[in-house]
Amino acid sequence: MSDQQRTLDRLAHLEELMAGYGEQIAGLETAKLLEPLKKVLIDQNIRAVRKEAHPYETEYWKLMQQVAPQSPVPEAEAQVVVADIVAEVEGAVVQADRYAPEVMALLQQILQTLAAGDQESVGKLVASLSLMPPFVQVAYEKEISLDVHFPTFKRGAELVKRYLPKK
Repeated sequence: MSDQQRTLDRLAHLEELMAGYGEQIAGLETAKLLEPLKKVLIDQNIRAVRKEAHPYETEYWKLMQQVAPQSPVPEAEAQVVVADIVAEVEGAVVQADRYAPEVMALLQQILQTLAAGDQESVGKLVASLSLMPPFVQVAYEKEISLDVHFPTFKRGAELVKRYLPKK
């Protein structure tokens, strides 16, 4: 089995793990609605699940950073995702008081990368994905969910994966 195939298999496994953790968190959030008196305990459980999931999320984004340059994403599709990422990041920058300074610095860096006029959209998408591992680390520490706050990053990763070689 090639290194690339092992990486793709690992990405698939990490996605399954992260989906399982996501389901656990969703169940706990539902439990919070049903058991309002246990809100503090349930919030602690949610934080514990996020902490347990964090190493897998970090590994996932590091692997995506490695495979993204090898993904021949068509320019037209990349442009759509890049435009969405720019809109999300610009919206977050306007609401700077919602985020920690570390997150804001990374968002500014992502916005500058995406706004650079001399790169093609695919290159911008890959450059943005390469900024994700540190962003995920900061996001986790501040309990910011990429799925909730910046869903286009996940869509960008899915776009890259779609054009990676299949098994």
